[in-house]
Amino acid sequence: MTVEPGLSASAGLQETGAGSYGQVCNPHETSALIVYPPGSTEALSIAHSTQACGNPKIGQLQVKGFGA
Repeated sequence: MTVEPGLSASAGLQETGAGSYGQVCNPHETSALIVYPPGSTEALSIAHSTQACGNPKIGQLQVKGFGA
C-alpha cells in the first residue's frame, strides 16, 4: 500500500491486558507505544499508558490489516 503525501492510512491494534497473563508476564507500567512506519528507521512515540509484559515470550499486541 502506498500512501501519498498529505494522505493517511490506519490499522486496527488489538491489545491483551498484562493482567490476563498473571505474574509470568512480569508486568511494568508504560507510557507510550514505539512505532516504526513502513520503510522508516525513525521511531514515532505515541502516548499510551498501560501495563506491558516484561517477558519477551508473551505477545500482547496484534496489528490488523491496513486501510486508507
